[in-house]
Amino acid sequence: MVNITQSPHEGLFKSLMLRKENARTFLSTVLPDGVLAHIQLESLTTENISYIDDHLKQHYSDMVFSAKLADGAEAKIYCLLEHKSSPDHWVALKLLRYMVLQWSDLKKEGTLFNNRLPPIIPIVFYHGAKNWQVPSSFQELVHSPSSEFKPFTPDFSFTFFDIMKVDSSRLADSLSLSFYVEMLKVIHSTDLKKLLPRLVEGLTKAHDSQTALE
Repeated sequence: MVNITQSPHEGLFKSLMLRKENARTFLSTVLPDGVLAHIQLESLTTENISYIDDHLKQHYSDMVFSAKLADGAEAKIYCLLEHKSSPDHWVALKLLRYMVLQWSDLKKEGTLFNNRLPPIIPIVFYHGAKNWQVPSSFQELVHSPSSEFKPFTPDFSFTFFDIMKVDSSRLADSLSLSFYVEMLKVIHSTDLKKLLPRLVEGLTKAHDSQTALE
């Protein structure tokens, strides 16, 4: 676990996620229905920790959520924020390293449920302009001469939140999050100077003045 200096984008996203309604809306949009059925979103909390090291912090930041599962255990849900404008072929390798660091910390803290590691659900949050076309499964990164090799290779996938393709109407339950997504969609637009004031005006109209200012 490391301490890092936040970028403006990271700080804004994290401040949004500190509000439970935003975090719940975000996760209910990005997580599969089968997973959501086992998560008690009303128990959701945002943790003030990071597992991104100095080698990765120029391109990534992260967020960690905790929530109770239906069976009483606690799940860890983390979001890896992609800062670059182009896809990263090796993102699953970075995710695996991140997951192992988090599990190791949890084991040291002795906070396991029935002496088992909690599930970790990786989310890649991407706001680049280029299409994301990289392997979403870790095993796709490893050369296996035959299927007999696969049991010896970690196998996991990650869920993907592509800002440029997300339907903002799915975020209607959280006005500030939907405006945030719309702002990121136009951040590379040549019409940014025209569009951004309209979005900011809509944000201030949707909230009381103190909330909009924050």
